[in-house]
Amino acid sequence: MILKKRSTGYSEIQNSLKTGDIILMHGRYPSSHVIEAFEGSDYSHATMVVRAKDLNFTNCEELLLWESNVAVDVKDILLKKSKSGPQLVNLHEKLIYDLENKLLSITLTL
Repeated sequence: MILKKRSTGYSEIQNSLKTGDIILMHGRYPSSHVIEAFEGSDYSHATMVVRAKDLNFTNCEELLLWESNVAVDVKDILLKKSKSGPQLVNLHEKLIYDLENKLLSITLTL
């Protein structure tokens, strides 16, 4: 399968995202650059979209992001605190934090 890269705005796709969709991330941490160089990849990690309703969650935002990360920047919705490692976070909050702090650039690969 050939992946086509194109840029798109989050607002254009947020309603069509579903549980299991994969978002490939290009991090701006030094460790991200090492991973990309070592792997010969444009991306340092992958994340998975989760719809809250698919987990029967009613007390959080609809779009969540499942990822494993060394960053401790956005609260895990299950533990209600920031942590490293596997975490389930608010997708919009994570994207806003990372983009505002220039920690991430995102390419949605369709």
